[in-house]
Amino acid sequence: MTEYIWRVVGFVLVAVWIGFRISRARDMVSKWAIANGLTVLKRHRTFFRLSPWPLTGLGYQAMRYLSVRDPQGHVRRCWLLLGNFWWGLTDSVQVVWEK
Repeated sequence: MTEYIWRVVGFVLVAVWIGFRISRARDMVSKWAIANGLTVLKRHRTFFRLSPWPLTGLGYQAMRYLSVRDPQGHVRRCWLLLGNFWWGLTDSVQVVWEK
């Protein structure tokens, strides 16, 4: 019985951690867009895209691929690297714009 309880507790902790990371990354993207006067139009899936940061998956960072609209109405795509390698989702945001 106690083994079952520990499995449930472990599952709940992992689910909370994943939920926190998703929420934190979404919040970081929104704050970045507002600070730069941009509107996020779409958050693209990045499963099969080659990113500018090939080793991102080795650390605790999050990566997002976005379509945004600038104040002049131009639609552009960009990659965001959220956080740093060692500490995860800190307030650091790096941007690479597609041409």
